[in-house]
Amino acid sequence: MDVDYYTDAMTYTNVRVMDDFNKKMKGGVIVEHGGGAGVAQSVGYKKIKFYTSENVGYGDVNLPQKDMPHDQLLVTIPWDLLDHLELRREEIIDGLSGLAYCLHHICAMLVMSDIRDIDRCIGDKSGEWFVPLRQGPSCHNRKTG
Repeated sequence: MDVDYYTDAMTYTNVRVMDDFNKKMKGGVIVEHGGGAGVAQSVGYKKIKFYTSENVGYGDVNLPQKDMPHDQLLVTIPWDLLDHLELRREEIIDGLSGLAYCLHHICAMLVMSDIRDIDRCIGDKSGEWFVPLRQGPSCHNRKTG
């Protein structure tokens, strides 16, 4: 079929820390290795027009959620340490997003894995807020979107 649009998946992802161990404190930053649980589910799709990126429609997808237990490296930087940088919260989150991007690629290289087999996120350990790294710098609350 010849159409002037492509489809883009609308997905829901949530990551939780289940267990943290091997905790080390380095320069006020907490580095931990731990176990986690992730949930991913495709809930729909958008039709995006070529060249203009206009949203020309959407549809629902009814697929089961995918539960994914995993190992994780947690780097916790306390807000009081970040507040000494005299930067706005948005600038701090943008900087952390860049750092997460670099660590993501370094990790894939060190463990000799495909970059798509490893993911990253920025948020608090409870999973109550997160930054969707592929969609821009705004923060989201898991309960309110």
